[in-house]
Amino acid sequence: MTRTGHYVAMTLLGLTAGLAVGTGPAAAQSAAAIAASQRCLNDGSKADYPAAVTDCTQTIKLDPKNAVAFLNRCAAYEKLRNYTAAIADCTQTIGLDPKNPSAYSVRCAAYVNTGNYTGAVTDCSEAIALDPNYADAYTNRCYSNLQSGNNAAAIADCGQAITLNPKEDAAYANRCSAYDNMKNEASAVPDCRQAITLNPKNMAAHVTLGVIYLQQKNYAGAVAELDQAIALAPSFSAAKMPRLRTIEMRSGSAPRNRPRRPD
Repeated sequence: MTRTGHYVAMTLLGLTAGLAVGTGPAAAQSAAAIAASQRCLNDGSKADYPAAVTDCTQTIKLDPKNAVAFLNRCAAYEKLRNYTAAIADCTQTIGLDPKNPSAYSVRCAAYVNTGNYTGAVTDCSEAIALDPNYADAYTNRCYSNLQSGNNAAAIADCGQAITLNPKEDAAYANRCSAYDNMKNEASAVPDCRQAITLNPKNMAAHVTLGVIYLQQKNYAGAVAELDQAIALAPSFSAAKMPRLRTIEMRSGSAPRNRPRRPD
């Protein structure tokens, strides 16, 4: 997950180590590496990311040039929010397999979560160049462009992500925010609603829609959406502040200037 409920989509690779099995000690080591690699993959598939780190590390000890193990450990570290380790592992993957689009896309996700949007755009662009149908890379680049203030590019990228994966709620939520930044509320509202339809727990979509409703003086709608966001994350101040402003504006006790959207 990234800021304000936007998330960066990321997929563990379903690949095996690809080692040859023969006879003798080297073959036994290869068999052990294959077994550890499979455990690493299974751990990631079950969302047991600490176990994935352990098993991928074991694979790497047995086979230091196993690009898949580095990539799966990178993915696990990214999910565990250890972004420095994730970036290092994906960089290692790229060194071993420079044509692997997933390595660039997962490192892009890690860069997004550290606020390095320039690095994120570069990596996601490389992933897209290697695989033009990589929906996650478009979603990640969309969010990076959104955070960099390049709303037109964000809209284009999220649109492509939606074309490739119509069920990607993050792409709808990010495009909603980009449209809202460009004061195109007529396009923003349907996108936020679609994001919520696909994923009722998309907090960012609830907040952005609530702020739009506030601007439109739809106070009941604003409170309802912001309450949903607060229910999902009770400590989420980015939802509480617009909600308070909504109550004040509804009662006529506050100046009617646009509240700040969450970052």
